[in-house]
Amino acid sequence: MNKIIEEDVITITNNIEYEKLQGKNILITGATGMLASYVVFLLHYLNEVKQMDIGIWLLLRNEKKAKIKFGDILKDASIHLLVQDVCLPIGISERIDYVIHGASMADPHSIADHPFEIIKANTMGTIQVCEFARRHKSKIVFLSTREVYGEVSGDPTTLNEKMYGALDPMNARNCYPESKRAAEATLLSNYNEYGVPFNIVRIAHAFGPGMAICNDGRIMADLINNMVRHEAIILKSDGKMKRAFCYVADAVYAIMLVLLSGNNGAVYNIANESEEIRIIDLANKIAKEIGTRVNFQRQNKAENSRQYLQTRRVALDTTEIRKLGWRPQTTLWEGIMRTYDFQISE
Repeated sequence: MNKIIEEDVITITNNIEYEKLQGKNILITGATGMLASYVVFLLHYLNEVKQMDIGIWLLLRNEKKAKIKFGDILKDASIHLLVQDVCLPIGISERIDYVIHGASMADPHSIADHPFEIIKANTMGTIQVCEFARRHKSKIVFLSTREVYGEVSGDPTTLNEKMYGALDPMNARNCYPESKRAAEATLLSNYNEYGVPFNIVRIAHAFGPGMAICNDGRIMADLINNMVRHEAIILKSDGKMKRAFCYVADAVYAIMLVLLSGNNGAVYNIANESEEIRIIDLANKIAKEIGTRVNFQRQNKAENSRQYLQTRRVALDTTEIRKLGWRPQTTLWEGIMRTYDFQISE
C-alpha cells in the first residue's frame, strides 16, 4: 500500500468505530474508483492491523486495472474479485452485510461519449444492487453527487438534503445527475416496498490519491495533471466559478460514519465548505508553486459537454453529517500536495 494512502487510512481508522465491522462481509461496487478503492484499502488495513476478519468483495469490470491499483493486497484471502458489469445479476452466495454502491462513470469525457452507459449503471445497476441486498438483507450506502440538486430557485446560501432544483432532461450533460436522482428514488422505493435499509451520501468535488488525472476532464484532475507534468495550467473556462473541494480521505471518513451510524433512509451531504475558492485563484496558486503560467482554452459548441460544470455554486449544508461527528481533517492545499506527492511516487 502506498505510504500516503496508508497514512490516510490510519487517520480514518482513528476516527471511526471500526470494531463494528468485526466479522462483517462487505461488497463494494465500482471498486477501482477513487472513493471505493480507498474503502478497499481501509478494510484491508483493518484486517491486517486490527484483525477485524472482514470479508471484502470487489465488483469491477476491469481486472487488469484492479491488479494495477491494488497490487499485492489482492493476495489477501479475505478479498474476492467479482469481474462483471453492475447491470448484471450479482452472484455471491455468502452473506453480505453491507453494500457500498459506487459503480458509475462521472468524468466529462464519459458523459459526452457514454451517456447511455452512465444511465444504465445508475438505474439498472442500482436495481441489481437492490435485488441483491433484498436477498441478503444487506444495508446499502449509495455514493451520489451534489449535482442532483440542479438549479435551485431563489437565492439560497446553502443547500440541505431536502432542497431540489430543476434539471433539464434535454441537456446531454444531465444524464449523470438525472440518473443519480433515479437511483436515489429506486433505493427509497426498495425500502418502502421491501424494507431494505439504505443511506445516500451526496459528495461534492472529491479529489485525492487514486484519482484519474490523465484525460479525465474535471478541473482538479486537470490541475493536478498540469502540476505533475510541470506544464502551463490550462483552464477550459474563465475560472471565475467557485468550488469547494473535499479530500478523498475526508470523504471516505464520512462514508464510513454513515455506513456504521447513519439513520436508516437518511441522506447526507459530504463537502468541505471551509475553503471555497475561485478556479482562477487555485490555478494561479498552483502555477506559482511550479513556476509556470495559466492559459485559457476556448471551447467550441461541440465540446460543451466536456467543459467544467457551469452550474452556479451554492454551498452544501453539512449539518447532518456533522451530527455523526464528522469534521474534515485535511486542508485544500494539504490535499493537493498529498495528491501531487502520490502521483510523482507512482
